[in-house]
Amino acid sequence: MRRSSLWLSIFLAVALTAPGVSLPGFAQSLNEQFQKAVDAGQWQTAIDLIDQIVQQQPDRKGDLEPYRQRYVLLVEVDKAFQAGRWAEAVALIDQVTKEYPDPKGDVRLKALRTELEKLAKVDAAVAANDFQSALNQMDDIIKAQNNRPDLVNYRKAIAARIPGPGKAVKAGNWTITVNQVQAPGNKSALVSGEAKGEWLIVLFSAQNGSGQETSLGATEFGAYDGEGTGYRAVGLSAEAGRGLQPLGTKAKAGTTLRSGIAFDVPKGSTDYQLVFSPAGGSPVLIRLR
Repeated sequence: MRRSSLWLSIFLAVALTAPGVSLPGFAQSLNEQFQKAVDAGQWQTAIDLIDQIVQQQPDRKGDLEPYRQRYVLLVEVDKAFQAGRWAEAVALIDQVTKEYPDPKGDVRLKALRTELEKLAKVDAAVAANDFQSALNQMDDIIKAQNNRPDLVNYRKAIAARIPGPGKAVKAGNWTITVNQVQAPGNKSALVSGEAKGEWLIVLFSAQNGSGQETSLGATEFGAYDGEGTGYRAVGLSAEAGRGLQPLGTKAKAGTTLRSGIAFDVPKGSTDYQLVFSPAGGSPVLIRLR
C-alpha cells in the first residue's frame, strides 16, 4: 500500500536522522545547512550542498563522494518506502550500510530495516485477505513503538479494508454473510439480561460447504474494537419467530444457517470487527461499523 507523505515524514524523522554528521574544512554556514538537512532526512538537499561545495573546491570531490553516494541511495530508500516497495527498500538499506557505512546513521537505518520487514509481512497478509493476521502484527508493531500515531492510523486504514455487511466471506467449510448489525442500547428482545455497556447484535447467514451436517457455536465468534480490545459472543435468546435459528442448530450439507450473536460492548465505541473462527478454518474478519 502506498504511504502518505505524512507517514513518510514521521517515520524518517524518527528512523533516519544522523546527528553529528558534518563536513570538515568548509564554511560554517554550509556546515550548518548540511547538518540540518541530514538531521531532517532531507537527502536531496544534502546532495545539492555537496555538489555546491565540489563546484567551489573540485579537489575535495574524492573526499565527499562517499557522503554523496550514501545520500543518493537514501533518496532511493525514501522513494521505495513511499511506494510501499519494502523488499527494494530493505535491499537499498543493506547496500548503504555495506558500501557507505556510518556508525550513527546505520543504527537508525537498521532499525528502519527491521520495521520495514515487519510491514512487508503485514502487507502480505492484507494481500491474502488475512486481516486477522495483519491486525495482530500491527498491534505488536504499535506496542513496540509506544503507540506511535502514524502506526495507529495505518492500523485503522487496514481495518477499513475489511469486508463489511453484505459481503460473503469464506472461512473453512463455511461462507458467512453479515446481513444486519443492530445497536439497540443495553436492552434487546433478542438478548437475555441487560448489557453493562450496550448490545452489539449481529445477524448473519452461513452456508455449510462441507459434505456433512454440522453446526456453529458462540465460541466460534468474537469481536474487536478499533483499539484491539476483544469481546466474547453470546447467543441470542429469542430467535424463534424471527426467521432465525439458534446457535447449535445442525445445518445439512449445502444448506444455509440464519442466526445471530450479541456482544456487550462499551457505549459509544466504534470500528468493530467480527471474528469468525470456524473449526478447521483460519479466522476471518468482517467489519461491522
